[in-house]
Formats: sequence, C-alpha cells, structure tokens
Amino acid sequence: MKVFACGVCRTDLHVVDGELPHPHIPIIPGHDIVGRVDALGDGVSGLTIGERVGIPWLAAVGFVE
Repeated sequence: MKVFACGVCRTDLHVVDGELPHPHIPIIPGHDIVGRVDALGDGVSGLTIGERVGIPWLAAVGFVE
C-alpha cells in the first residue's frame, strides 16, 4: 500500500508522551490511513492494484511490508 494520508489524534500523542502503558516499540504514531494498493502478495484476494483503500486503527489481521 502507498500511504497518501495518515491521521494523528490525541491518543497517538498520549502514547508519544508516555501516558499510556506498554506501547509496542518501535511505534509509528498515526492511524486512520488512506492510500492505494501498490502490490499484492501471493494468495491475496479481494483487492486490486491501484484500488483506493482505508485502514482503521482497530486490530490488525495480517502483515504489511
């Protein structure tokens, strides 16, 4: 995925300021990501290259390189 925009909210700032317990380090603040599919791995279905996508901050279900 090629990221076009990524929102940073107050929760991200709490993490950076050390006000929330046990962040997963290293961490890149930001969530609510918008971009386009840049490449697909083996076995990926339901997406096409060039498709516009959004990624919410909720639990991850896979791996992105």
